Amino acid sequence: MDPFERLTNLTAIAEEADLISLTEVTPSVRSGTTIGLGTLSGRVIMAVGEYAVKGIENVNIRRKLGIASLQLRRTGAVPEQVIDDLLELQRMGLYSTSVRERACDLLMAVFIKQGPEETIQILKQ
Repeated sequence: MDPFERLTNLTAIAEEADLISLTEVTPSVRSGTTIGLGTLSGRVIMAVGEYAVKGIENVNIRRKLGIASLQLRRTGAVPEQVIDDLLELQRMGLYSTSVRERACDLLMAVFIKQGPEETIQILKQ
């Protein structure tokens, strides 16, 4: 093939390429998240944060139960706020079964040690 034919063929190919109409590509809007390094590290940070919050909540719950138990053993009576905490810790769906049972046990002990009348008076306030 001589150089002139080559040039003619290349020109024909170029002209055909110009005639081909390409559809215009427009960026589509996505509502999802593109997975990348930032997404993955963000998810890890969120998981660690949620784990830390759950740990702090668990420590706080155990502290409330411990305070109620300690006050009941030492004085035989507990303040109104502690009774409110024990009632709160009995809510189904929010706290584990072990927490709810421990709170119930402590409330029964308060009821027995302080007597029903005094406990009811505290609850009325």
